[in-house]
Amino acid sequence: MDVKLMDEAAPVNHDLQGDAKCSNKKLTKNKRKISSTGEEDDNDKLHAKSEEQNTSSEPIRLTKKQRKKLAKQKEMELQNVVAKVNKHLDKKKEEITKPGEKKGSLTGKRMIEGGIIVQDIIHGTGSMIRSGRKVSINYVGTFPESGKVFDKNSSKSNPLCFRVGTGEVIKGLDRGLAGMKVGGERIITIPPELAYGKKGSGNIPANSTLCFSVKLLSVGGK
Repeated sequence: MDVKLMDEAAPVNHDLQGDAKCSNKKLTKNKRKISSTGEEDDNDKLHAKSEEQNTSSEPIRLTKKQRKKLAKQKEMELQNVVAKVNKHLDKKKEEITKPGEKKGSLTGKRMIEGGIIVQDIIHGTGSMIRSGRKVSINYVGTFPESGKVFDKNSSKSNPLCFRVGTGEVIKGLDRGLAGMKVGGERIITIPPELAYGKKGSGNIPANSTLCFSVKLLSVGGK
């Protein structure tokens, strides 16, 4: 008796095979389309980014009116900076020249021996005054309370000449000139006891405080 170990092969459905092949072709085509679309999107993004970078790197062109406005703003900013600097310098200058503001300030008022007050206006650069040497000066003598002039000598050809430290002029003037150099100018305020004291002299009343504005013209030898 013959036994069949396998069924006879079932007939192949050719229609199903055809549909499967068609589906595969459609999927492959769609994949290619999606891939192509994705690449195009990426390319568009890169192109747009490149254009944006190119646009941002281009210099901004201003109109003539805008350039004028910008220049005016810069000028005003510069003027403000300069004004601030000048204000700062003026403030520092005031601090230096205020009497007694800074100890030892050369341009501020300072008191020396005997109560004499001196204030250098201009610092000379020539020879320095020394005791026993002949000097020539121009000066204006005033009463500090009223500002009235009691004596002066402004002649360059015939200045006041004397030897320092020999008693040829009042003690206050002698001492007040100490340390000056040729070309220097100084204001010297002298108390009565080192000027003409209780006696006075000519148009100078007794017990008068005197103020001398002095310019040192020359310093000679001994």
